[in-house]
Amino acid sequence: MDAYDVFICYQHKAKKIVDFLVAALEQEGISCWYAPRNLIDGEEYQHTISKAISKAGCVIAIISDEALDSQWVKHEIVIADNHDVPIIPFEIAPTSIQNELTLRLVTKHNILAYKNPSNCIMTLINTINKLLSSEDMNPSDFKTRMSNEFGTKGNYSILQNAKGDIMIMLKAREGGPENPRFIYDGSGTALLYRGPDSSVAFKDIDEEAREPLKSVAEVLIVEVLNDDVEREYLVPVRIVKDVYNLILE
Repeated sequence: MDAYDVFICYQHKAKKIVDFLVAALEQEGISCWYAPRNLIDGEEYQHTISKAISKAGCVIAIISDEALDSQWVKHEIVIADNHDVPIIPFEIAPTSIQNELTLRLVTKHNILAYKNPSNCIMTLINTINKLLSSEDMNPSDFKTRMSNEFGTKGNYSILQNAKGDIMIMLKAREGGPENPRFIYDGSGTALLYRGPDSSVAFKDIDEEAREPLKSVAEVLIVEVLNDDVEREYLVPVRIVKDVYNLILE
């Protein structure tokens, strides 16, 4: 199976909108995979979907209440998360449902298409191009220290390279991450969710680091043990209203 720039995740009632989006994206040279157009007769459906998502540069999730209530949409979002494929929620209508899927989709990539229909396509194209053009981050490129001297003032450091990418250094935790997320609200507090049994709270984030943290799609986490790098991994940034209440929970 060929790799595509975009996998389109949607509930069947949004098919006409998806057809319109795909035509607009492919006119800009962005290749798209979506069912049923790209399905091949005789292929096992679930295997084909999983493979298409894993090979995609990003996933566009067409969001409505019907989508949030769809088990297939949830299944495809989980597959994308498990393969670390960036997700762009594209909301075509206001939603009222709050469930596990809405928590997974709390992200700065969110596009409220119904609020600004005239500009939403260009916003989507720009977001996709930015994700597809992102390069691997190299820890040695991060020179600008932005918050909390590692090992002295606090237990972490926030650094930025010339491209604007952000790296966070912290003391290594036991065990590797499992579907990690960096959860942030623009304040002096953040939460690194490493997995079901491991989270790290960040407090007293300096003012100069807050806006850059809100503006990136992902951060590079570097866990250090005895002055050596124990592990490093990219983590998507999820923007929420109030991190502090999540930490209290």
